Amino acid sequence: MAVRLATVCEASCSRIFCRVRFFDFFGKHAEPIIATCQELPALTADESDLAAKVRRIKDLEHQADDITHEGIDALRSLNGQTEWILRETLRQRKRVAMAQDAQGGGGHEKGC
Repeated sequence: MAVRLATVCEASCSRIFCRVRFFDFFGKHAEPIIATCQELPALTADESDLAAKVRRIKDLEHQADDITHEGIDALRSLNGQTEWILRETLRQRKRVAMAQDAQGGGGHEKGC
């Protein structure tokens, strides 16, 4: 029985993302975005203390940028491991496709 191609992809992708806890960065990144959205009505409601309101939004933007850089750095720290996992995934996908062809299945699943 051939291993499903999608299963191979899912296993490899989860190994990469679990090590980095990559999806946690989405939650962290949402916080300054939501805070910015909450600041916008005050910015447009009146012009009093406009400089402070703009400064607050810029600070939130910088927080979001810092989180983005933190996520990118975390992914880069896995560079060698990630390359190995992706190479192994491609090898496994090739083996699965060859096994399916040999069995006459031929119906390759697309992508991860």
